[in-house]
Amino acid sequence: MKRVLGCCALVALMGATVPALADEPGGRHPTPEPAANATDEKGAEEEEEPPISFTVEAAVATSYVWRGFLLSTKLMKPVFQPYAEVSVNQLGPGALAVGVWMNKALTKEAGLDDSPLELDPYLAYTLPVGPVELKLGYTAYLYPTHDDYGLEKLDGGHEFGVQGTFDLGLPISPYACVFVEPVRWKGVYAAAGVNHTLEAGAFELATTLNFGVGMYKYEDGADDDQDFGLQDITLSTKGTYSFGESGLYAAATLAAAYPGVEQLDEDGNKRKLLPYGLLAVGFGL
Repeated sequence: MKRVLGCCALVALMGATVPALADEPGGRHPTPEPAANATDEKGAEEEEEPPISFTVEAAVATSYVWRGFLLSTKLMKPVFQPYAEVSVNQLGPGALAVGVWMNKALTKEAGLDDSPLELDPYLAYTLPVGPVELKLGYTAYLYPTHDDYGLEKLDGGHEFGVQGTFDLGLPISPYACVFVEPVRWKGVYAAAGVNHTLEAGAFELATTLNFGVGMYKYEDGADDDQDFGLQDITLSTKGTYSFGESGLYAAATLAAAYPGVEQLDEDGNKRKLLPYGLLAVGFGL
């Protein structure tokens, strides 16, 4: 089974069926991104957040990989993946984030972009519940160039999710999350993992180990349905350097995903590992 969730535009491109967090910024797209502990180096209370904050980031990835699926036609097919997000930080007991993430292929295959243009608007509400930071969210997966790939619909998926990150006073932050798509994929992705963050002045290094399972019953029919089982094991390390109080930062991510669902390379061999990387620059206040 080579189907990629919500990205059946690659069917027309590759002439075969294929089963989309690639990295999921705040919501999609950095894959589940647990929060760091909310205390500074001296153990004082976290500085009060401004009523409204925003982040704009531009990133280039070596390939489009998401939740253990390769959405570029091949490895090392670079893509441009920017996103923008605005947060209202004092809305009731939590904060509301509104953003949009994009994937734009930088190479072509058979005269078409090797992965379709993708725009993913999302909403996420984060609030503390005891020792748990709870995040509720919605993401729409939109493909403006769907006609070029023989797709009937602009919207490839509508996903609702809940994620809990636990502050247990440990060096690591465990998390668990569930994402449900009832419209196009008719399935669920659930994951659990741990995050460890190191800080040294303006530099931060965050490492995440993620275990994900999935199950899907596609609206197109049963030929490519995915039975419940392992979807991915992904290890990622992200280094971020902040340039003083300017709001500017640069980041680099190295990651590798073990695909639990069979995917074949261009030679017909089963993929055992999907390595990828990402370089980003951003601005946030």
